[in-house]
Amino acid sequence: RFVLHSGLVNEILALKLWRRRNALRFPSFLMELATIHALAPNRPISESFLSLLRFLATGFRATRLIDPANSNNVVSDLLTPDEKSRIAIAAAMSLRAPSWPEII
Repeated sequence: RFVLHSGLVNEILALKLWRRRNALRFPSFLMELATIHALAPNRPISESFLSLLRFLATGFRATRLIDPANSNNVVSDLLTPDEKSRIAIAAAMSLRAPSWPEII
């Protein structure tokens, strides 16, 4: 319900495609929280997805993402620093891609 009401379902789905294309392993719930944390709804998906990649490349590693249903659950702690770095590197590389087919 939290995800459905975020207004960011398409961005979350795009991030899941991006995760698969880049052979990254991180929980779907973490992707959903990262997307909701990084973006405001009702922007064109092309703009918002690039903003999401910028967040993953620069701010994701230091961000604490908390489960909205359980404030004791720090979902971002599910990943090691090395896993967060791999995500950041993949996002930075995607931002340098010349076109969308190379990103998603």
